[in-house]
Amino acid sequence: LQNPGEPLAAKTMPNLAMMRHLAQTKGIGSLWTGLDAAILKTAPKYMTAVVIKDQMGEYLAPVDPADKQAVLLKSAKISVTAGVAGAV
Repeated sequence: LQNPGEPLAAKTMPNLAMMRHLAQTKGIGSLWTGLDAAILKTAPKYMTAVVIKDQMGEYLAPVDPADKQAVLLKSAKISVTAGVAGAV
């Protein structure tokens, strides 16, 4: 896909087209090597962290925006929780 002249690069969704091409030409096992596998492995962790971040933002008590220390502490709690959840 890094070659602009590659026909698959001109498709609407080149990543999916490449994954389909790899599965057809090299077998389904080829999807679990290289970049595609890294994306498939990382996306669920990232989505978990985003959902946890949103939920923690709603769960924690609101803080006064003028209180910089309270805002920082709330942000730190959200970030640490989301980071730990995404790392598991």
